[in-house]
Amino acid sequence: MIFAYQLDGLKPDTLNPMTQNPTIYHTKRQTQAILLTHLAFATTECSPVRDELRNLVYAPETDAMSTAPSDIRLDEVDSLRSETKFQLSVEDTTAPRLVAAVSKDNSHVELEFSESIDLTTLASAAFSISDTGRIRNVHIVDFFPPL
Repeated sequence: MIFAYQLDGLKPDTLNPMTQNPTIYHTKRQTQAILLTHLAFATTECSPVRDELRNLVYAPETDAMSTAPSDIRLDEVDSLRSETKFQLSVEDTTAPRLVAAVSKDNSHVELEFSESIDLTTLASAAFSISDTGRIRNVHIVDFFPPL
């Protein structure tokens, strides 16, 4: 589907496709091209969406979506846009979570997360290990990714 939102009269950055229905939507598909006709002379944001829930709103982590590099302005002088290419993708908004921790020996613990994490943004202070038998925190010297 193509969701089209007329932006004229809206305050900048107030469009929320997760709660707002499109002004116009289009479902007819002709091969890989989609033709939108009868659009008003206005500034419009067009977004292709694979609307899995069929509810005309964007659902992160469920619907695939893309946006145009810029808004489209149609007026009497320029009323045609073509060759706008989109790449749909599903937004991942779920943070990684710890799914397993295995003690390899008395000084190494292997952690497994639900997805890849960017270790360049972490510091050892981001982690804590508690020894519940002795009721104390274990000092972390360093961490490193698996080889």
